[in-house]
Amino acid sequence: MTSSSEQALSPRRTDRWIGVGVLLFATLLYFVIIPREVESAGRSLGLQPSFMPNLIAFFLGFVGLALMIVNPQEQEEDEGSGASLLPLSAIITLGVLFLYPFAAEWLGYLVSSAGILAFFFFFFGCRNFLLLGALSLGVPLGLYWFFAKVMLVMLPRGMFL
Repeated sequence: MTSSSEQALSPRRTDRWIGVGVLLFATLLYFVIIPREVESAGRSLGLQPSFMPNLIAFFLGFVGLALMIVNPQEQEEDEGSGASLLPLSAIITLGVLFLYPFAAEWLGYLVSSAGILAFFFFFFGCRNFLLLGALSLGVPLGLYWFFAKVMLVMLPRGMFL
């Protein structure tokens, strides 16, 4: 039998509280911060300036809900399989994500994004090289087209463009 302090700090209970916090933050972001801080473009034909922040707030809320309602039995199975690799993989992931903006400035958005995606797919277990290559090239190209050509956002060009 577990003590009440061990039960209070269980990973499942922690995930629920983190989910509540993320959901509350997303709600605050959507209803208070974005309307207050992002200027409206009036009646324009294009997307409103608040479109992307609202979309991010929506997805944050979705992640918060997912953390709150995830099946605890599935989580317990997952925790036993790779618990010893979590700290090392988290440190490597944070290190690579820290280096990504520098790589994007030097190599450009397309090259650095394709490289980081390929690394993460391989690092986290994807050994289907056809899928790895298709996603590592397709996702950055699709995002580049959308942001650079449709939304006219300047992305880092790097030394290759």
